[in-house]
This record gives sequence, C-alpha cells and structure tokens, in this order.
Amino acid sequence: MPTGYARKLGVLWTLYFVQGLPFGFQATALPVYLRSTGVSLTAIGFTTALALPWMLKMFWSPLVDRFGSRRFGRRRSWIVPLQLLLALACFAGAFATTNDRIAVLLVLVLLMNVFAATMDIAVDGLAVDILELPELGKGNVAQVVGYKAGMLTGGGLLVWASGTIGWEGLFIAMGALVAGALVVSISFRESYHRDPEAADSPLRHPSLAAVVRLLGESVRSWDALWLLLFVGTYKFGETMVDTMFKPFLVDAGFAKEQIGLWVGSWGMLFSIAGSIVGGYAATRWPLLRAVAVTAALRALPVAYVEWCEES
Repeated sequence: MPTGYARKLGVLWTLYFVQGLPFGFQATALPVYLRSTGVSLTAIGFTTALALPWMLKMFWSPLVDRFGSRRFGRRRSWIVPLQLLLALACFAGAFATTNDRIAVLLVLVLLMNVFAATMDIAVDGLAVDILELPELGKGNVAQVVGYKAGMLTGGGLLVWASGTIGWEGLFIAMGALVAGALVVSISFRESYHRDPEAADSPLRHPSLAAVVRLLGESVRSWDALWLLLFVGTYKFGETMVDTMFKPFLVDAGFAKEQIGLWVGSWGMLFSIAGSIVGGYAATRWPLLRAVAVTAALRALPVAYVEWCEES
C-alpha cells in the first residue's frame, strides 16, 4: 500500500474515531450513569433525543460544504475548531458528574453530538476530496471501523475503567483523546486529486440555491422516498431496545464495569466484525440480497431470547 494512501486512511480513521467517542458514551455509558443515580426509565428513554443532531445535520450540511478557507484547508476550517470545542465539552463534563448537575451534563452531551455530527459532515467531504475512486471502498472501511472503535472506547473501555478513574476520569480521558487527535488534524495538509476550482470539478463550490434545488429533486421520486423510509426505519426497533437494555442491566444488579466490558467493548467488537462481514457480502452479492440476509440474521438473537422466555 502506498505511504500516502496509508496516511490518508490513518487520518480518516482517527477523525472518525473522535466522532464515535461522544456517541459511544451516550449510547452505553449515559444510560448506565443516569440509572445508577436514580433517574427514571421514562426519562432515560427521552435522552435518545440527544442524538438528534446526527439526524438533523442534513439541514446545515450544505453550509459546511459550501464555506471554508482554502488557505487553511476547506475541510480543516471546520474540523479543527469543532474538534477543539468537542475536547472542551468533554473536559467540562468532568465537572458535571454530581446528582445536582445532571441537567448540565445532558446539555454538554447534546453539544458533544452537535460538534461531532457537524464535524462528520466535513470529514465525509474530506474523504471524497482526498481519496481516488479505487480508494473509496477501503476509505469506507476506515470510516466504519474508526467510528465504532471510538464508540467502543467511549462507551466500553472507559466505562470499564471508570471503576478506577471514576466518571470524572472518563470525561478527562475522552477530552485527552480528542485533544490528542488535534495533532493529526493540524499536521495534515489537504490535497486534491482534482482542482477544486475547475469548471467540471465536483469539488467546486456550488451555490446554496443549487444545493437546495438538488435536494428537492432528489426526494421527488417514489424510489427516493421509499429509500428514505427504509433507511429511517431499518434500525428503529433495535435502537428502542438498545436504549433500555443498559438500565435493565443496572436494575439486574450488574456493575457499570461489567456493562462497559460486556456490552460496550465485546458487543462493539462483534459489531465491528459484522460491519466487515457485511461490507464483504455487499461486494459479492446483489445489494438487496445482502440486506435481506443480514436483516434475517439480525432477527435470530431476538427469536432466541423469545424462545428462552417461553421455555
């Protein structure tokens, strides 16, 4: 593998890792923390709304894609300041881990998701800018594995370590990881395989009106609407169950260290393995067949649990 190619993948992996840290904390660690402090299950269920920036980012993504300093780096103009803000929000979380500051903690988690989701827009754009067409497949692997490695760390390993370092130490460790990755963002220089300002370049800045017009045209067909419906509902049930699974384990008497190790670490490792296998299947089978097979496999654990309960 060429050195430059490996470096590009390494940079992308690092940036996606950073984005996965706060979401991993919210998905695994936050429900455990809230339940251990006596927060009701109903209130914990509503905390899934803290992830709304990831679903709503499409509304401000045209602005992120449109504006940026070419001198500093079109994408780095967003990535570096957002990464700095994310690190500061993580460090601030260390001062909001007492029972009387839960509202402050929730606001900070929401801000972390805003910063990470907006940064994701710029990093996706960076990946398209710097990768050649044959490199996009492995770039996508770097994206998925890096993001899930961040979730594994923020929602697994650090939760397991919180038995020693405490919740304050968890946030400090998250902030330190994000701040350390700033070195990568600052030292990396954007380079393009095509001139961004060329008349026929897909990297050329479009007007905001052109972006809005293109989005409108994209959702007018029934095929596009069915695709949006499928993507929006494919993991809906799993997300609902996953949110309440960690509080269930807390109520069942499991320690936060055990939950972090089993669910946040080992569970995420199997998720990463599934992503790799799913990506391989998608390259060997027709896409709809790959989706149908993997969806059926996802149903097997649910069926097994149901069978165990009835037995």
